[in-house]
Amino acid sequence: MAVAFQQVAVDVGSGAAAALAEGGHVLPVLDGLDEIPPPARAQVIAALNASLTARDQLILTSRRKEFTTAIHETGRPLTAAAVIVPKPITPQAAADYLTACLPSSPTDAWRQTLAALRSRTAPGLTRLTATPLALWLIRTVYIAPGADPIPLTGPLGADADADVLRTHLLDHVIPALIQARPPSTDPAHHFRPRRVRDPDATRRHLTYLARAFPPATTRDTTWWHIARTTPHIRSTVLLVFGIAFGIWFGATRTIAFGLAMGLVITFGIASWLVRASSWVNEKPGYADLRLRGRTSFLFRSIKGTLAFGLTIGFVSGLTIAFVSGLTIAFVSMFTVDLDRGVYLDSEFDFDAGFGFGIALWLGITLASGLITWAEQPTLASTSTPRSSWRADRALSLLRMVVTGLVTGLVFGPGIGIVLVFGPWEGLVPGLTIGLVFGLGAGLVMGNHHAWLVCTIAVARLAIQRRLPWRVMDFLDDAHRLGLLRAVGPVHQFRHAALHDHLSANDKSGGAS
Repeated sequence: MAVAFQQVAVDVGSGAAAALAEGGHVLPVLDGLDEIPPPARAQVIAALNASLTARDQLILTSRRKEFTTAIHETGRPLTAAAVIVPKPITPQAAADYLTACLPSSPTDAWRQTLAALRSRTAPGLTRLTATPLALWLIRTVYIAPGADPIPLTGPLGADADADVLRTHLLDHVIPALIQARPPSTDPAHHFRPRRVRDPDATRRHLTYLARAFPPATTRDTTWWHIARTTPHIRSTVLLVFGIAFGIWFGATRTIAFGLAMGLVITFGIASWLVRASSWVNEKPGYADLRLRGRTSFLFRSIKGTLAFGLTIGFVSGLTIAFVSGLTIAFVSMFTVDLDRGVYLDSEFDFDAGFGFGIALWLGITLASGLITWAEQPTLASTSTPRSSWRADRALSLLRMVVTGLVTGLVFGPGIGIVLVFGPWEGLVPGLTIGLVFGLGAGLVMGNHHAWLVCTIAVARLAIQRRLPWRVMDFLDDAHRLGLLRAVGPVHQFRHAALHDHLSANDKSGGAS
């Protein structure tokens, strides 16, 4: 549409496109009201009512349930709209459609099937083809791969009812789609997967999702709620953190790394006990590091964290100075073995504590302000399943890196100099301690852990063969195959019948 308008503007002038629109010569088609997030549907209806006039024309498509809900939430119907609901398809119309999908000279088997449909001698097939979904299933399972349609009217379809035939088609639609749409990396091939997909594995993975998000509860397959479907997810999170920290701790041989790992493990377990129970209920966060048009907001974010950083820095500085003075007075009463690496600088007093507090204030202010700024969504941000997954991952990594750097540069030297080594010998180990501690702290702090807990949950489910390791790639390919659709940041089964079928009838969804 935009290209056509541009060509018209070139041929007859820059005002031609606007004149066509204002004259009512353009018919907008808003296809898929039900495919945008629910809160936005009512906003669309309200915006159309506020902007359309009696001369405007528009086609809006949607599933009936979602459209009805949006109208109720808006509080008034779409002004002067005529609602068109499809009627059941007649056997003659269904046969004509299938004929148009076939080659000019169909096989004898297809001639027999079409004749049975037109004459209504196969009651189950006649009732089945009254819906567009059934025609799509027949086209996908039999016409696209060039399969023999005898089962529709033969031993299976002669006396079978519509439900049996539909179950038969739903059983075969996944392998049929995978066979008919080989993988392609060409960006122009929107309806072909990017990777080779095994039909049995695809069915097993989709079955798990259909059962994990049962139709009686929800039609949304939400990636950040996959963790909810994983048994004992809290224990799994603790185990993963314990193994990761244990491997790192075991690989180190210095006091600095040992202390760092002890701090990280302690902080990680404590944070998990307090926060991990709510991780499975957290929604994805957002991180945008683009400065263009957002510089003023960055300064406001940093300014808003000045008081918080100053409080933490002031209290920490006084504490360090006070504890340092008491420690020096206490240790001076004893003999210290310097060969074992313990050293206390008698000059580390109030001035050092004050300097440390200033540094900590600046570090916390900059880190908190940067994260607050990055978390603010922009109009340029997208809301698709993959983009929301990447955004939350970016926020988690940003929080981890920023906290690690601030802790390493500000808090690390104090640890190394005061508690472990000497003034200079402890600088590098102290930086290492602070950095590692900060990375662990940044990973578990904050309010958004959807990507982190989903990654852990998917790893466990992949070991059980219930989901693939690269779950977002799988969901994207299922979307391209036409098995799923994207509704804002979540997925839904393209056809509710497939969701119902996999969740209720299939028995192969578990690990095998």
